[in-house]
Amino acid sequence: MLDPLFVLSGHEYAIRQIKFSPQERGRLASVSYDFTTRFWNWNVSHALQVHKEHTEFVYGLDYNPLKRNQACDCSWDSLLYIYNEEQ
Repeated sequence: MLDPLFVLSGHEYAIRQIKFSPQERGRLASVSYDFTTRFWNWNVSHALQVHKEHTEFVYGLDYNPLKRNQACDCSWDSLLYIYNEEQ
């Protein structure tokens, strides 16, 4: 069995989706049933940003291909949030 290259932990419930940043190497975002969206750099062991605005499961995420470091998530609370990922 191969060992993992990186382990990122922090979500409290199942992770619903991840997306790798199309502009920044080593960056990714994840959404979870713990109502959070997290932005990561896989070279550090913790999330760079944790967003807790939603009141229900967060199930979708995508990066904006036209604006650097911008992502949008969606939740069962019927809301979309657009975030500017910090550097």
